[in-house]
Amino acid sequence: MAGAERATLATESRSTPHHNSLHDPVATSELLGVTRGTLAGWRCTQRYDLPFVKIGRVIRYRESDIQNFLEQHTVRQSSGTEGGGR
Repeated sequence: MAGAERATLATESRSTPHHNSLHDPVATSELLGVTRGTLAGWRCTQRYDLPFVKIGRVIRYRESDIQNFLEQHTVRQSSGTEGGGR
């Protein structure tokens, strides 16, 4: 894949509103509020179950997988337990 094609795919992945659009690691790290290095560490160590697509050396994350990951890691506290639960 040529550099221009790669850049176009990366740009499209950030702006496409489709549920299963693909995001590059830069866009994914911005969505999750972590660094690209953190994402690479998660992939390598399998610390978190965040599925990714790998074609050659190109890594992409599906929008639906990112949303599922966020949902699975959302903490819901009932009233009265905020602040440590003592």
